[in-house]
Formats: sequence, C-alpha cells, structure tokens
Amino acid sequence: IDKNYDKAYFFLANCYDEIGEKEKAIECYSKVLSINPNDLWANANLGCIYDELEEITLAIKYMEKALQIDHKHFRILFNMGVFNKKLGNLELAEEYYKKSIEQNPYYPYSYLNYAVMYREKNDYKRAIEIINDGIADNEDEGFLYYNRACFYVGINELELALDDILKSIELNDFFEEYMKKDEELNSIRVLEKY
Repeated sequence: IDKNYDKAYFFLANCYDEIGEKEKAIECYSKVLSINPNDLWANANLGCIYDELEEITLAIKYMEKALQIDHKHFRILFNMGVFNKKLGNLELAEEYYKKSIEQNPYYPYSYLNYAVMYREKNDYKRAIEIINDGIADNEDEGFLYYNRACFYVGINELELALDDILKSIELNDFFEEYMKKDEELNSIRVLEKY
C-alpha cells in the first residue's frame, strides 16, 4: 500500500533477523535507511548483523552512525565497546564500556565485558573491582556473581568464590549444572563436593 512506509520494512527486517535470514534483514534495514538515514535502530541493528557475519568494518560503520544519532545511548556505547575489543582497540573499548555504565548502571553486561578485559590480562583484582560495582548496581544478576567467582579462583580466594557460586545458584539454578562442567571451578567443587 505504501512502499515508503519505513516502519514496515523495519519490523520485517527484525522478523528476518529473528529467523536467521540475515541477507533479507540487511535488505530491509537498508531500505529503511534509504527512506530515513537517521533511524537509530536500523543503523544499530545493521551493525549487529554485520558483527554476527564477522564483517566488523561494516558493523563499526553502522554503529558509528547510530552513535552520531544518539551519542548517549548505553546499548550503542556497549556495542562500540564490543566491536573495538574485537579489533584489538582495548583502550577505546574500555572507554565505551565506561560510558555505557555512566549512561545506564543497570545494564550488567557492560560491567561484565569491562571486567573480562582485565581478567584476560590476568589483572584479577581490577576485574573484581569492576564486577563489584556491577553487582552493587545489579544485585540480582547471577552471572555477575558466577563470573566474580571465577575471578576469585584466579587469585586463590576459594571461599569467596564458593560464596559467589552459591549466590549465583540461588539466583538462577541454571548455574548449578553449568558450574559442574566448568573446569575453571575445579578447585571449589572440592570444597562443596559437587
């Protein structure tokens, strides 16, 4: 009825993305942007699709456009952190994670990704500091406790690690089975006889 109704293309793109038809999703999001180049989520979603397809240059291009449209949106900042980490731009990734946390301290994935950057450098103490802040703002997120437990194992604080594993299981029983297979936690399974 209206070939220039951008919202129809937008939601069609989302449907294609959900069922794994990435190329059709790209076509529809591109149509949205031909009608409205400043559609925040068409740009951001295209960036995420290109990231999934491991076309990081295109992912960055569309996410940067989204960032120009809304330079304070926590998810856009978070995604820029993810993309820059993939490119090895660690300082820039860290800045984006910090900005994402500033804009929305209740988005736990920003803390997690930021902390994991330090874990990967074997700086467990800094990773724990970051994730402590995340837990303070998101105390019901079991995966933050689970990851902090892994960080505690890295510095041989096994009792603290066990406390965090038990807390993560209390919040989400998924972690009980998951931790049984996680080799990183072998040293604390002995404490609790899992």
